[in-house]
Amino acid sequence: MVFDPAAAPLDREEFLSWYEQQTSWSEEHDYDDPSVSSASLRSWFLEMIEHFPAMNGPHASHDDDSPRVTDYSVGKSVIYAAFAWSQAKDAHRMVVELAKKHRIGFFDASSDENSIWRPETGVRYDVFYCFHAADEFVPSDTPVLMGLNRITGEMIDRLKSDQDFIGLVDANGTTLQVLYHLTGDHYWMEIPSPEQNGAYGAFVDRQKLRMAVENLPEFFTLDAFPEFSFEPWGRSANKKWWQFWR
Repeated sequence: MVFDPAAAPLDREEFLSWYEQQTSWSEEHDYDDPSVSSASLRSWFLEMIEHFPAMNGPHASHDDDSPRVTDYSVGKSVIYAAFAWSQAKDAHRMVVELAKKHRIGFFDASSDENSIWRPETGVRYDVFYCFHAADEFVPSDTPVLMGLNRITGEMIDRLKSDQDFIGLVDANGTTLQVLYHLTGDHYWMEIPSPEQNGAYGAFVDRQKLRMAVENLPEFFTLDAFPEFSFEPWGRSANKKWWQFWR
């Protein structure tokens, strides 16, 4: 499913509820005409059907035997496409490629993780992370550049296993990182201060973590996190865990 990023919630759980509402197909129009959609969705659709023709509607293909003919459900803020399984690989590549081109979102409804991709806007950070259950990590010496949309919509929700963590580095080189503690079901947020042999941080619950991340400043300063207090690494339960990734 592709979607208008301006219409979709940023929070993952809210997005999934919104997805369920959108796919109840309750809008008062036929779901085969792109004229009801936003301009960017309509542009995506018209280019998409050049490669995967529409099954129904004013742009319907007459080639009924082609496996590339696709069933599109076209809403005001979403377009849902049901491809033949034989076309899945090519279709996925084309959907994402054109979503990036037309700067719309993509929700992989058929994947196990229900991944959500959004066009990046605004401030971006270098990101490193470790997700133990997925055996997936990116060390801090080779971070990936991400915008806040992806961080809030995808990365934070992947902090599920004990000692999972994510680190963000701003344009000044200051690091903000989050470590999940399964015991206590809480998160340690900190700004490391190696020259002081410690870090400024605080424990937060999930709600406070999400609120903090959704409102991240462009630069990580202590003034932006008044709840942080200094914790020497010699006494901290989190002592120097981040250094393994520096």
